Amino acid sequence: MFRNVLIARPHPFIVGDMKPFLESAGYTTVKLPSLSNLRSQTATACGSVVSMAVASSIAASAEDVVAELRQVAPRLPVALAGLLELDQIRSLVERMGARLGSTLVVVGASAGDVNDAVLGTPNAFVYVSRSDLITPDRRAQATRVLQRHFH
Repeated sequence: MFRNVLIARPHPFIVGDMKPFLESAGYTTVKLPSLSNLRSQTATACGSVVSMAVASSIAASAEDVVAELRQVAPRLPVALAGLLELDQIRSLVERMGARLGSTLVVVGASAGDVNDAVLGTPNAFVYVSRSDLITPDRRAQATRVLQRHFH
């Protein structure tokens, strides 16, 4: 089974904090060099992380990257990452899902979400905030949620 996670919309938080987090959870990471490489990069990925930040080395918005992911790899589990807490960004992510035409379930990286049956499906977006990676308890919970999502 593939253990590669595609960092589909890099941002300094994703590269600086999320990449080492994913590697400590047993994944290798591949940073997408450009959107034109998306199809080839998803072929060996078990999941993808998309930064919700305004700026990225990929010129496309988070919504555009997710839309492209859905076209080239519709079953690939997606995680979103950002600096804000889930309750601050949930409505934005849900609106993004509605614009993309999907019934989307936003799952947080918390202990209560680790058994959510939607994990690992294309309709689930796991959201990981920077604070999920700082404290040991939240980091452990986020690891379990992402491992279930990226199975």
